[in-house]
Amino acid sequence: MTAPIEEPEQRLDQEPAPHLSHSRINRYLTCPEQYRLYYVEKLRPKIESAGPVFGVVIHAAIADLFRTGEDPVEHFAHDWQNLKDVELRYKKRESWEDFNAKGEKLLTKFLVEEAPKIRQARGMERKFELRVTALDAPFVGIIDLVGQVDDRLTVIDFKTAGSDYEDHEAALSDQLTAYALAEPEAQQVALCVLVKTKERASNGTSPKEARTRWPNTSKRSGSFRTTLPPGSSTSAPEGNAPPVISCRCASGTRRKPKRPW
Repeated sequence: MTAPIEEPEQRLDQEPAPHLSHSRINRYLTCPEQYRLYYVEKLRPKIESAGPVFGVVIHAAIADLFRTGEDPVEHFAHDWQNLKDVELRYKKRESWEDFNAKGEKLLTKFLVEEAPKIRQARGMERKFELRVTALDAPFVGIIDLVGQVDDRLTVIDFKTAGSDYEDHEAALSDQLTAYALAEPEAQQVALCVLVKTKERASNGTSPKEARTRWPNTSKRSGSFRTTLPPGSSTSAPEGNAPPVISCRCASGTRRKPKRPW
């Protein structure tokens, strides 16, 4: 049985019209044969890996937080519960229960520490299409979120990962550079990386406490951790993170790419 949840770009792949996307280009550059098997022959795993499915559920919870104000912790709990009896591929030391606990702690931390930094959110999961003169097929994608960060209009991409990203990776992200072309008014781009790793300290914030803070976050200001020069410390202050989960954001000033047309 396959998990009934898809990544945003998987939804794009269901469209009959020929198109290019970041995931398609990246897969081809990684391995042309892998691209052929995946997109041309349409050979896909019969049983989905639990990690990517977990990321999609987390992403959906965050999307509805900004779209409708829905509690992301409850949203995740509901969707992940529906997947309890779905056959997924788990790695060693992974289980449904493990991901369930991580998801609650991760979203609680995001609600307290990162959500208040994003103001005037708009364009959640907005599809775009760019026409490139030299290409017959359009370049399409889905922008996770556009919002104000440090009073600057920011294109934000959410990632759920097993390890943290370096600060410079936002500025060097080809995906974000392409997405910034679709949002020409944006002043910077940012990666919001939700990391499934253990940390030693805990601030003791419960999901209930986090939810009581969210309605007032629009009155608060904050900033993503800005890109630091080589040799600067990028570690988070001790005592800020709940155990098991770390949620850190890396931001970078938007590059000024030349339009290819």
